[in-house]
Amino acid sequence: MTTGLLRIELRPSRLLVTALVGAHAGAATLVFIALSQWGLRILVACALGASLWHAIRHAALRATRSAISEIELRSDGSARVRRRDGRREEVRLSHSTFVAPWLAILVFSRRRWRPARSAVVLRDSVSPEEFRLLRVWLYWR
Repeated sequence: MTTGLLRIELRPSRLLVTALVGAHAGAATLVFIALSQWGLRILVACALGASLWHAIRHAALRATRSAISEIELRSDGSARVRRRDGRREEVRLSHSTFVAPWLAILVFSRRRWRPARSAVVLRDSVSPEEFRLLRVWLYWR
């Protein structure tokens, strides 16, 4: 790491897979309790299944082509992200970024008219030293 620069290579996260499965299972349980029509139950369960499949592949396993696989943060708030397909993109770190002892959610704003991107980083997504540096860097930014 050089001064003012932090580069992090993201790995798949088993903790995020577990959290996503738990959240989707809880939502499916609530749907089955709240809805009485079987057709609606099945429709919502299929939508939840598709949501779970996409979230696990994109955010937890980082297996989709557009998933963020590397983050390079600069001291001025700018950053560069590398997607799994190798493409790099210049972004800015948003003030909506969230940091906790076990989790960091990095929100990146992009050029005009493009939706923001985010990267969920749990402690098993990076090495312990990189996670500590990321948390400190984000805290003092």
